[in-house]
Amino acid sequence: MNRQVAELLKIARLHRRVANIRQDVFHKLTTYVAKNHGTVVIEDLNLSGMMANHKLAKSVSR
Repeated sequence: MNRQVAELLKIARLHRRVANIRQDVFHKLTTYVAKNHGTVVIEDLNLSGMMANHKLAKSVSR
């Protein structure tokens, strides 16, 4: 049983390390974008509605 616990702890440490690396990269990327670009625009699209529109569905699915 101790061996299983040790292996689970190893896996948990690796998962935590990967999560920290992802968070660090995301933070560095957003900092870079904020410092080097004057305006950042985020658009909220209704993709399900666009997919229902047969004229837009082909363009949206790409």
